[in-house]
Amino acid sequence: MPITASVGFVTFLTYLPAAFSAIHGWDAGRAGAMMLVATLPVILSPGATVSVMKRHQIGIGPVLAASIGCLVAGSVAMLALDPGMPVWAVVPALALIGLGFGLPLGVVDGEALARVPGHSSGSAAGLLNFARIGSEALAVACYSALLTVLVQRRIPDQTIANQVAAGASGRAADYASAQHMVALGCGAFVLVLGVAIWALSQGASNSSEPKS
Repeated sequence: MPITASVGFVTFLTYLPAAFSAIHGWDAGRAGAMMLVATLPVILSPGATVSVMKRHQIGIGPVLAASIGCLVAGSVAMLALDPGMPVWAVVPALALIGLGFGLPLGVVDGEALARVPGHSSGSAAGLLNFARIGSEALAVACYSALLTVLVQRRIPDQTIANQVAAGASGRAADYASAQHMVALGCGAFVLVLGVAIWALSQGASNSSEPKS
């Protein structure tokens, strides 16, 4: 789950300000203000998730499914970030990725640590943090590299291509096309991880059942 968050949220959080600049010509202040749409759900949803889980006796499975669904849907909805669309059309995508990141915060860590012996809790917490921080660094680097390669394929002049990939305005359609492909790739990767999480959870459930 930490890896899905890195791919489906942290990458966009890092590079969407540059996308707003390249596609819509926004300055850093306006782009930063728009990113609040993605970050506010991260602040509000964890507490609400725990409250709903306790009130309705919901397990972690539906929370993880909802998180992955939001991240995948948000990645696909990033197609609305296009020079031919109003900038506000991307608001649903921002809200979705924020929810996808925020819904399982804390819950995943608690569930994981509850499944290991007490004497191994320190190691388990370290592994979780390694997965979280390490995957964030790798996902951000891969996003940037792939976006740059795709922009360079559309713009022959490498100097201009690198400037556009960094957020320079003037070639909005080229940047948007590359960004759409990367966003869809992120969504597909999160979906694959979601299937893997489901398969692993099913295997864990089967192995814990008493044998007749």
